[in-house]
Amino acid sequence: VSVTWLSLGVGVPVPANENFTRWLEGRSKVWPVLLNHTPPDRSGLWFAETFEGGAESRWKSSVPGHNGTWKIGKRRREALVGDLGLILLKEGAKHPIAAGIPQFSFQGKSFVLQMEIKFQNDLYCGGAFLQAFHRAGQPLENFGNGTQSVVLFGPDRCGSKGRVAMLFFFQNPVSKQFEASMGTKYVPLPPNDRLTHIFTLAVNKDSTYEILVDQETQAFGSLYQDLEPSVIPPEEIDDLSDVKPDTWVQQARIHDPAAAQPDDWDETAPEFIEDADAYPLAGWLHDAPSHIPDPKAVKPRDWDEETDGVWETPLTPNPECTVGCGPWKRPMIPNPAYKGQWVPRKIDNPDYRGEWKPRQVKNPNYFRETNAYGRLHAVDGIGLDLWSEQANVLFDNIIIATSLDAAKAFADRTWRVRRQVEDAQRAGRDSMSAVEQPVFAWQKWAAAVCLIIGVAIGFFLVLCRHWSRRRSRRQIAELIARATAPPEGGLDV
Repeated sequence: VSVTWLSLGVGVPVPANENFTRWLEGRSKVWPVLLNHTPPDRSGLWFAETFEGGAESRWKSSVPGHNGTWKIGKRRREALVGDLGLILLKEGAKHPIAAGIPQFSFQGKSFVLQMEIKFQNDLYCGGAFLQAFHRAGQPLENFGNGTQSVVLFGPDRCGSKGRVAMLFFFQNPVSKQFEASMGTKYVPLPPNDRLTHIFTLAVNKDSTYEILVDQETQAFGSLYQDLEPSVIPPEEIDDLSDVKPDTWVQQARIHDPAAAQPDDWDETAPEFIEDADAYPLAGWLHDAPSHIPDPKAVKPRDWDEETDGVWETPLTPNPECTVGCGPWKRPMIPNPAYKGQWVPRKIDNPDYRGEWKPRQVKNPNYFRETNAYGRLHAVDGIGLDLWSEQANVLFDNIIIATSLDAAKAFADRTWRVRRQVEDAQRAGRDSMSAVEQPVFAWQKWAAAVCLIIGVAIGFFLVLCRHWSRRRSRRQIAELIARATAPPEGGLDV
């Protein structure tokens, strides 16, 4: 990547790749770190959207019935100067928007879906799902209304719960209906740090998959094992016309009808009774109150009974109640005769027939699954149909590739460079004071110059004051000398 570091209009060449991160971290402590954005190389990709060159004409929003708004613009805090992205603007609204892509068929090649997302206001509740869909002859403005989603992928969070979701819509070759299957493996979300994160889903022609977040593998497996419901259809299904008989007993245990309550079982006995062996301690004052009026309390001078009411002396603990005062009550203890309500014992139900299940019949839509990946319908559009409680969600560098290596190479040319700059910017902010604006080198030089000038002025003033004092003392001495000196002709006697 050929980029230039910018600061105060000064261009500085970027050093070699192996020293790039160290160079950025060093610069971030003195200068604001920014890089010029250069349109990335798209070679080796099936489709790439970087939101440059008239992207507004390529993306169509489904306006009717929805109140969400989008725009193509810059990030709040830029890392690559001039780079654009698709920004969700309105919170608490539905935002469907779509673009066409060259038709992709899931035959003989892998499918890799990748996108960058920057949650500029964090993500507390909402999803950021990218869909690959079949337009079915519909215009892009009808996305979500007559179109068929095939792959859905992206982060989802609400409160403390969140994950990266993966969802496929497989078409049954017999019924021709689309059936949704969701990934069962948990993929954690990246932190809420307002940095740019990249999400990658790679599905291979052998029906294996891999999920990466920030270029690190988070999950991998097989479409045959890690989807719910399974892509392998059952040979038999429940007969929907079958009904449980009224005489069917599925209660495994029942009360013993032969059991009888013992004659000595007293259900009226209380659970707790007074302790007959308890007595008040010596010195307990039965007739003395526990609190008495405070003899030290004085009615405030500004107390107005018309507005404040009748003044009452506050109470204070009775000093005579060293052991206890007031009526004494026996403590409660468990009643040894308490048995509670009598319940007959339980026995196995002789009429129990087990849990009822409808009878099984052959699945009319059964087929032998041999290629789950190849059963995915061809797609010719990508879209975002989102409901988010946060605004300013930015999407960028949405690509479809036929190999994971090509997607990783593109990420190295785009996301990794941006992320290194963002990390350096954050490191620079963290290394400075709590003030948001960094202290630049020219500011340091200006402060030093001001200090030198201030010291020089102060020294000059002190020197002037010293000279003034010396001159004053010399003038006084001369006056005294003149006043005390004898006249030239001597003194008259």
